[in-house]
Amino acid sequence: MTGQVLLNQLWCPYSHMVQTQNMWRGKKLANVEYECRSDSIAIITLNRPERLNAFNGEMLADLITVLDEFDRDDSASVAVINGAGKSFCAGADVKALAELGELPGGKHSQDLLYQCKNWKPVVAAVHGYVLGMSIELTFQSEIVIAARSTRFQVTETLRGVSTGPIWPILQYRAGVTFANSASLTGRFFDAEEAKAYHLVNEVTEDGDHLSVAIEHARVLAELPQASVRQVVRVARWYMEQHQRQSVPFFEQTRHLTSTAAFEEFKN
Repeated sequence: MTGQVLLNQLWCPYSHMVQTQNMWRGKKLANVEYECRSDSIAIITLNRPERLNAFNGEMLADLITVLDEFDRDDSASVAVINGAGKSFCAGADVKALAELGELPGGKHSQDLLYQCKNWKPVVAAVHGYVLGMSIELTFQSEIVIAARSTRFQVTETLRGVSTGPIWPILQYRAGVTFANSASLTGRFFDAEEAKAYHLVNEVTEDGDHLSVAIEHARVLAELPQASVRQVVRVARWYMEQHQRQSVPFFEQTRHLTSTAAFEEFKN
């Protein structure tokens, strides 16, 4: 038995029960690219630049498929997730909000990294806009590298829809004061402010965010993977529990914010 097989069994004892999507292997997905390099770093690229990589249902399903593949890929130890074009991700595509609820298999958009069973670290390399639901994807990642001109925003507040699990993840990582300020007002905050509140690990010059993220990933890939995954497993467990405790409260009020207020915003 190889060390990698043993490691997979240790950290994914129920891997034979995980439902994955294999039909895309060897094919190119429409909205998300996946490449595993020879140094065990997987590059995941959101690739819908004509919409600033905003999520519709198809793109979200593609990302879940790619994250499943990364999770199962024995040659990949760490992933770097980035966005093609001018921005990392503009959040939910307002033309496709109805597609972004529950997905096949009972998965939800807020489960993007929690669904992974092998506890491999993810480095987010962000630039341009990081809006709405992409804030969650970014700050669920173990390491966040941001280009200096990056702008973050909790857009749900301004659209009149539920902020869902975004407030808890901001509160978990940055504290109540910052989470309230960003979530209540829907104001923009930049990379330097995000770093000051411990949301971002490093701010780079524009254009350098991906290369710096890959350097961070290389350090992680060269470490003993059992130890790395133990840290990831514990960290994600705590973050997930923190977010899930708030879900019932947001579900109770979602009906008050999901219809009329959003229609008013669009008009």
